[in-house]
Amino acid sequence: MPAFLRKILAMHKALKARSRAYRVVLVLVTVILGVFMGGCASVFFGQSRLVFMPPAKAAWRPSDAGLSYEDVYVEAAPGETINAWYIPVDAARGTVIFAHGNGESLPYLFDYIDFYRTLKVNVLAFDYRGYGASAGKPSEKATYEDALAAWKYLTETRGIPSSQIVLVGRSLGGAVMANLASKVQPAGLILESSFTSIPDVGAHYYPWLPIRLIARIHYDTKDIMADIHCPILIAHSPSDEVIPYSHGRTLFKLANEPKTFVNMTAGHNDSPWDKGQDFRTAVDLFLGKCFSGTME
Repeated sequence: MPAFLRKILAMHKALKARSRAYRVVLVLVTVILGVFMGGCASVFFGQSRLVFMPPAKAAWRPSDAGLSYEDVYVEAAPGETINAWYIPVDAARGTVIFAHGNGESLPYLFDYIDFYRTLKVNVLAFDYRGYGASAGKPSEKATYEDALAAWKYLTETRGIPSSQIVLVGRSLGGAVMANLASKVQPAGLILESSFTSIPDVGAHYYPWLPIRLIARIHYDTKDIMADIHCPILIAHSPSDEVIPYSHGRTLFKLANEPKTFVNMTAGHNDSPWDKGQDFRTAVDLFLGKCFSGTME
């Protein structure tokens, strides 16, 4: 075969090979882009379902454990009420408002109600809109309004002085209570296993997505810490498998004095009774100082 024909055949084979490689690369790029865009769309349109996860309704009530309580309904917005439980204790030192995590509701809070009752404080726990017997749908704005409604119920309806109320928020509830503390003046604020912001949490779980660009729910707790001017206790576990420990440390760094940090044991969703004696002791001491006005 003439040399020039061999060269032409060689060039043809090379072009054909490059064409196949090009098609393979094109398919791979298309698949990757499809997965990326699908992930972005899923997070953008479905983030409400990712953040708010009301559990199945349950029938448990504090009376089932022999506790007296008041089943309260408070208007959080025109035509929408939230359900709350007020559980008093004898010789109470003060009162806490408890805001729960995104996958909890009132019937699932017995351990927390029991934990704070043993510390001699009244407990007002409430469900966000769309949770339990609370009307409406949950949203970032709605949860802020729900917390404010609970605050007004204690301070206005029951006439409890703000100096005798400590806000307690767990996980998502920490962001809700931090927002409330930036707008009112409670005796103190306890943040347990909480996060710096929803986009920060999302970036931790989906580092390959532009979470901060597509996030519509924010809960930017880290950005409002400077606006909170009450004693703060922040508790986080190095073993937390849901919210990284670094989030708790960052919130503590940004918090104004006086502030306290305590390491908890166990995991994110474990009972407060399992989170260590240091946690119980720190909370007990913190509440005592807040209610007596002796926090330095």
